[in-house]
Amino acid sequence: MNPIRSVAIVVNTGKPGASLLARRLADECERRGVAVRIIETFPVERGAFDGIDLCCVIGGDGTLLSVVNEAARTQVPVVGINRGSLGF
Repeated sequence: MNPIRSVAIVVNTGKPGASLLARRLADECERRGVAVRIIETFPVERGAFDGIDLCCVIGGDGTLLSVVNEAARTQVPVVGINRGSLGF
């Protein structure tokens, strides 16, 4: 596996604690020399993951589902952090 040099954090700011968690994750990534792109709109735009090694989604099921098409198109792995209330 190649080293992770850039991360997109897609955050649903309407979910309790999601913004704070995104900021803490971004700070930790930057401290380790990983470039961070925070995205607060979804579904994400085409090209949002160009040049990205990993996508972290912080929100609920809808937030996660809103990124999968673009992640699949660019073959970017996705990690989800559930801050929603439904769950699959």
